[in-house]
Amino acid sequence: MSGRSFTSIYLAGLAVLIGAILLNVLAGRLGLSTWYAFLTAAASDPLGAVSGLRAGDWLFLFVIYPGLLGACAYPVIARRSSDSHR
Repeated sequence: MSGRSFTSIYLAGLAVLIGAILLNVLAGRLGLSTWYAFLTAAASDPLGAVSGLRAGDWLFLFVIYPGLLGACAYPVIARRSSDSHR
C-alpha cells in the first residue's frame, strides 16, 4: 500500500469518525436512538429493543446515519479518485 493510499484511507476514516461523533450528539439532542443505545438494549432484550424503536429511530439508524456517514467520507474518496485519473 502506498503512502498516498494510506493517507486517503486514514482521512476517509477520520471524516467518518468525526461525522459519527457529531451525528451521535445530534441524535441525543433530538431524542433519537443511536446504534450504541440500540445494541446495548438489544444485548439484554432483543425483541424489546426492536419494538422500542420509533419510526424516526428506524429512519435515522438505517437511512440518515449511513447516508450522512457516507457523505462525510465522499469528499476524500472523490478527491482520491480524481487524483488517480490525472
